Parts: sequence; structure tokens; C-alpha cells
Amino acid sequence: MTPDEHFFMRISRLVTTEIKFSMAAVLILLIVSGCARNAEDPFPKEIQGVKLGASKAEVIGAIENAGNRSEGPVPKRRGRIRLSWAPKSDPKFDRVAFDFTELNHLYAIRLSLRPGQDPQERTIRNALLQKYNIPDDFPEKMRFMNDNVMAFVGRNEVVATLFEFTNMVSGRKIYEIFDRRISADDFRKAAMKKAKEHPEKKGAAPPPTTAPEDQVGWGKSEKARPEASPKTPTEKEPRPAQEEQK
Repeated sequence: MTPDEHFFMRISRLVTTEIKFSMAAVLILLIVSGCARNAEDPFPKEIQGVKLGASKAEVIGAIENAGNRSEGPVPKRRGRIRLSWAPKSDPKFDRVAFDFTELNHLYAIRLSLRPGQDPQERTIRNALLQKYNIPDDFPEKMRFMNDNVMAFVGRNEVVATLFEFTNMVSGRKIYEIFDRRISADDFRKAAMKKAKEHPEKKGAAPPPTTAPEDQVGWGKSEKARPEASPKTPTEKEPRPAQEEQK
């Protein structure tokens, strides 16, 4: 074998090896992506096809004859409706709440985890993040009333936010998916419609165009704030101005 033939043979073997490695890498990626696409939908089977933005009639059609349901206003949100549902036999969640805007669009879904489902918590959270394409890095952590909260906020084109509430006493978990774009758009449109139907007096302040929960990015009925750090014993409260004058 001449030196040239030996050289070309080595090159041929090297190229063949690279092709095999490339094909193996592509195969692994296809398997991983296929597993990701086939991940179990965490929602109860009756509402796996329900999407944010759906009407109340569409949601009722999905859960009809599948458990008890009730309806009422969203607390402190005039014109917004909450539909509560108790699934009959879902192994993960014992209650689901659907919140609808003034224009009858679904903008928030709240899922209450059944007691005793602790081993599934991380799996359920990851499945919800994947379902709505929400990144899981750097969640915001805070305290709201009796709950420790983690907020996973969507970025760029992803407008959904996942909130994970953990009760500090019972350990009970609630997951909430909140679409701030649907909430904000419908609040603004409803306010503009109301302003046209009932013109205000000349010089009056214009109607609000942003819902309170959209201003802070929260789907719960009350505003939540990051937990303030407690004051150290050496810190003193400032005295009122009148006491200082004395």
C-alpha cells in the first residue's frame, strides 16, 4: 500500500467514525425530545384539552357530569367569575378553580393538590412548566399570608406564570397558572367599553386600564409582596414628629 493510499484510508475511517457519532447523537436527541413531548399532562383528563382563553361554556362542557361544580365572583374583582370544580376521581387534585375575565375568557387555573401527594410535587411542577413553556430557572420566592410562594415567570413570548403556594401550617400545595396578557387585555377592553357606554363628566379622571393583579403579576385575589426582612433588635422605630418636638 502506497503512502497516499494509506492516508486516504485513514481519512475514510475517520469520516465514517464521525458520521456514526453524529447519527448516534441525532438519535439520542430524537429520543429525548420524543420523551419530552410525551410527558404526562398533569391536568385531570377532563380538562387536558382546555386552553387559557377558553369561554366558561367551553370549560363547563369539558367538566359536565364529571364532579360537583359551583360558580361565584372572583373576590375583589368586580365583573370576574370563578368556576370551582371537584373532580370525581382524579388521583392528584381534589379541587380546580377557573377564573374568567369580564369578557368571559379563562385567564387563571388553580389546582389544589390532594393530601399525601408529596412525592409527586416536583413531577407535577415540572410537567406544568413544560406544558406552558415556562422556564424553571431563578423562581421568585416570597411569603403571602400563610403561604410560602414560588413564582416561575414566563419570558419573551411566554406570558403565563406558574405560582406554587405551600401552606406553612398544613403543607398543602396549590398550583396556579396565570395568563397576564389575557387578564390585562380584557380588563382594558372592558374599561374602554364601559367608558363609551357611560361617558364621564368633563375633566374626570380616565378609567383604569390595568387590573390590580396585572400591575404586580399576581393571579391571587389579593396583592402579594415579597416578604420583608424582620428588623433587628438594635433597630428602632422612628418617633412621630410631635414626640421629637417635645
